Amino acid sequence: MFARYLRLALTVEQIGYCDRISESAVQYAVRLLSTKPELGARAEGIAQELVYGYKDHGFVIDIEEAKIHLGDEWIKTGTPEMAAAEIIYSHFELVNFYLGLANYQLGRMIQDKAKLAEAAKFSDQAAAIKGPYQETAYKNSMLIKKEAGISTVPVQKKK
Repeated sequence: MFARYLRLALTVEQIGYCDRISESAVQYAVRLLSTKPELGARAEGIAQELVYGYKDHGFVIDIEEAKIHLGDEWIKTGTPEMAAAEIIYSHFELVNFYLGLANYQLGRMIQDKAKLAEAAKFSDQAAAIKGPYQETAYKNSMLIKKEAGISTVPVQKKK
C-alpha cells in the first residue's frame, strides 16, 4: 500500500532531482572549500558532513559548530567585520518592525489577507530579535494574526 502511494505521489524524475540537488550542493561546497589551502585536503569530507549530516538546512550553524567542521583557525571571532555585522543585524529588528506596520496598514486598507500575513511575518521576525521593539512587535503579530484569522503560534523571543 505504501509503495502504491509513493508511486502515485512521486515520480522518478522528482526523486532524481532531489538526489542531483544534494550532489550539486556537495560539488559546490567542495569547489568553495578547495580554494582554502588549509581546508583543501578535507574539502570532500566537510562538504559531505554539511550536506548530508543535517536533516534540515533551515537554520544557521553557530560558531562553535562551524569550528568543529572547519577548524578554529578558519572561523574568526572578535574581528572588526564581526562587530560591523552585529551592528547591521541590530537594525533588522527596527526594519522588520516597520515593514510589519506598513504591510498591516496596507493590508487593512485594501482588505488583503496576504498582506496581513506578510505583516505578521515581519512582526514575528522583529519579535524574534532582542531589542526595544521586541515586545511591541510580538503584540502586533498576535493582534494581526487574530484579526486576519491566521494561526497564532507564539514567536520564539530571544532573551
